[in-house]
Formats: sequence, C-alpha cells, structure tokens
Amino acid sequence: SLVESVADPQMIARLISSGHGFSLSATFVGSCAGTGSMTVAQGAASDGSNVFFVMRTSSDSGSIVYKYSLEPFACVGESGTFTGYHSNDMTFDTANGRAIVVHGTGDSKGLTAVDGSTLALSEISTNIGIGGITYNASRNIYGITQGGTKYVLADASFKQTKNYGRESAATEASTDYTAQGMGSDDTYVYFPMSGSSDNILVVYDWYGNYVCTLHIPLKIESESMFYAAGNYYVNFSSGGARLYRIEPVINFEAI
Repeated sequence: SLVESVADPQMIARLISSGHGFSLSATFVGSCAGTGSMTVAQGAASDGSNVFFVMRTSSDSGSIVYKYSLEPFACVGESGTFTGYHSNDMTFDTANGRAIVVHGTGDSKGLTAVDGSTLALSEISTNIGIGGITYNASRNIYGITQGGTKYVLADASFKQTKNYGRESAATEASTDYTAQGMGSDDTYVYFPMSGSSDNILVVYDWYGNYVCTLHIPLKIESESMFYAAGNYYVNFSSGGARLYRIEPVINFEAI
C-alpha cells in the first residue's frame, strides 16, 4: 500500500500532473435514504468531518439536507424542509462554515445556504445561472458549471470573474454521458458524468484547460463529487444517496 507523508495528499491530482498511468476504484462508504417523500438524491458535500446530502421529492416540491458523520458513518442531523427546486448540486463553503445547495432546474440563479453546525437555512440570490458548483478554499472562489457546456469562475459574492467554454464532447470523450455536478481540489476541477455502462470524471484545470477524462467502474447514476480530508468522493443516486470513495489504482509495467 501507499503511505502518504503529507497532510493533504490530493493523490489523483498529483498522479494526473505527473503523467503516471492509473485507473480508479470505487469503495462504498454509506448511504442516505432520506425520510418520507425526500428520497431523491442530488448533491453532496463535506466539511472534512461530516458529509451533507441534499434529498428532494420526485416532484421538486421540497428538499432537506441530511448531515452524516464520516467516521463512523451515521446521521447526526437534518435541516428543515426548504424549496430547493431540483437541488442539482452542493458544495461546502469552509470560509463561512456552510453547505451551499444549487437550486438549478426551476430556479437557475437561486441557492440555499445550510449552516454546517446548526443546519439553519438561508436563501442566496445571484445574478448567474448555476447548474453545478464547487468551492476552493485556498483561492476563495467558486467554480460553476452551466448545462454541462460551460465552466465559470465566481468570487466569494458569486460575481462572475471568468467564463470558460468547455471543450467538445468528442475531445472530452464524453459524447455518451450526461453532465451532473462538479467538484475540485487545489489543482483541478472534476465534472462527474453518468453513462449506461460506467461514469466519468472530466478533468479541467483552474484556468479553463481540458486535462483528461477518468472512468469510474460503476453503472449507477452519479450526481456530485467532492474532495475532503485527503479523499475523493462521488455521490450516486440509487434508492437514495450512495456515497463512494474514489481511489487511484497505480498501473506499473513489468520490466
């Protein structure tokens, strides 16, 4: 096994940057079934110790955020019901200690903030269309996706600062995949996309350049992705939310 000697390994980013060949494995972490009619999984995010899942009704008539501890994996709280529309994606704003839920379909410029400690709710209005979101603490900026075809940067007040066009689906090898949310580490931005036989992470850098496409060997539908406390996670939708840890498998050539 590999033993990391740094506090924040960002192993997938480091392997991509080095050009070393690798594949991905997926390890099941835990699931969130929701409650009542709140059973449709959408975004997920983490503060490093806890993971937050946003679940909605099948008619987009209401949403709830559930808070789970990562170690051990267990539900430790839930927010009140709010109008989150499709609740397309989620990220965690560590600067303000809050989970940010993207309303997306039905309210493209609206967000709901969920206090990471109290789970109190507040609304955020923006002037920018948001389908997926990720927060980068070291840069204090948000990465935003719009319809899976654009990649936008915004400052801490959600004011757009950069607008990058994503490369073509043919370049990304994503022709047969459906765009979902987004996630990031300090080096790269990752766009999870779901297909009929597997899922992919389409990788860009923070300057709008396409880097590579990684395959995740799971058939169930991905929804969102995040990096926290040295690990990469993808949230999937299958009978509620199903969280997997995504890890690199190093490919060595025999000499």
